[in-house]
Amino acid sequence: MKNLKPAGVLALVVVSVLGLSGLGLLGRGVAPDKPQALPTLAPTGTPAPTATVPPTPELDTEAAWETFMQAVYLADAIPDYGSDLSQYPATQAALSAGLTNVTTDTVWIAWGTEPHPDCVAAGYQCWMRRLAEFGPRQLQCDGMVCVASVSVTSVGVYGFWEGVAGPQLHRQAEHPEWTDPVPFRLLVGKVAYRPATARWIVTEMTVTVLPELPEYTTP
Repeated sequence: MKNLKPAGVLALVVVSVLGLSGLGLLGRGVAPDKPQALPTLAPTGTPAPTATVPPTPELDTEAAWETFMQAVYLADAIPDYGSDLSQYPATQAALSAGLTNVTTDTVWIAWGTEPHPDCVAAGYQCWMRRLAEFGPRQLQCDGMVCVASVSVTSVGVYGFWEGVAGPQLHRQAEHPEWTDPVPFRLLVGKVAYRPATARWIVTEMTVTVLPELPEYTTP
């Protein structure tokens, strides 16, 4: 290459390129042609607007917690408001009024609307709610589903008994003979957001009986 003049170098390059082209044509003669992709035409009209996905609105998890607690109040346990009967549901129907608006759990709905099984086993009917002290709030949410939980400590009972006129209130502080066989429990609810109605609803409730809390002693 060092002894070639510029004109010779140019000639060599031309010969090499022609040789490679010839090989390419020879190869096309042996192998069948592959279909070639059609050229992409540039759009001539106005481009269509790009569809945008609206941002997911931030959900009100406080409403999820309130729905869960409503399901608790209307089927199982209510706060202890003291001895003033005007602070409690005035009728048997009011004990569970609206329960189906906050939960779809059929077992939980039955628990809140049907006679209490302990009374049925004893040969009569009653509809009652525990008077309760509630533990701290626990709420964990992932998108449109939350898990809410609260502990319940029974301090009495309120309700309506078959054959007895009007509601009955038995706060344990005033009626020490009354005891709850399962005074400590943990209630857990799965709460789902329904975009169609823009509301939270409890889809599942579970109850776990807790062991009795140890007595506190001053050291």
